[in-house]
Amino acid sequence: MHGTLRMVTVLAAACIFGWTTGCGKAAQTVTEKATEKAIEKSIAKDGGKADVQIDSKSGTMQMKGTDASGGSYEIKTGGGKDAVNFTQTDAEGTVTQMGESAKLPADFPKDVPILDGLQLSMVQVSPKDKSCQIMAKTTILPAKAAAFYKEKAPAQGWKETVSTDAGEMQSLVYEKYARMLSVVVVKDDQGTAVSIQLSQK
Repeated sequence: MHGTLRMVTVLAAACIFGWTTGCGKAAQTVTEKATEKAIEKSIAKDGGKADVQIDSKSGTMQMKGTDASGGSYEIKTGGGKDAVNFTQTDAEGTVTQMGESAKLPADFPKDVPILDGLQLSMVQVSPKDKSCQIMAKTTILPAKAAAFYKEKAPAQGWKETVSTDAGEMQSLVYEKYARMLSVVVVKDDQGTAVSIQLSQK
């Protein structure tokens, strides 16, 4: 997997080079194809496989394949906000999503409160461990985010076992039957970072 993540940086740099040095449509096409093949070959050296598609017209790229362990992945970069979106499924079925396209699974437990307007940046679901980890952002302050969970979690049957208030960082832990819910909210330059972890006790 390390080789795959390393190639995200290489790919982004290669795409920028290709999109900015072409001298016309024909030159861009040649550059795109050469870059795609070079990246695919580099990933093959790490034991993985990749299908790379670069589109200089839209300023985007897409890479799909498998890593050396047999896990699948998909990476998308560029577009309106030059975002990087990454999805990986490892050999044990754990699915990791990173970027603006990250979303909660369809079967995400309805008794786990989620703040309105929460901007997801990472979602990792492990069927084997029956766990889910979420990283996100919100524009509200940590105290208000913590207050939301203090109200909504007990209303869904969760029992609070830990509550830590350090001002700009608050940590909450809840239990319900055989499950544990951990919520950490931390103030940062862009609002509040929120970490949610659902696991088995």
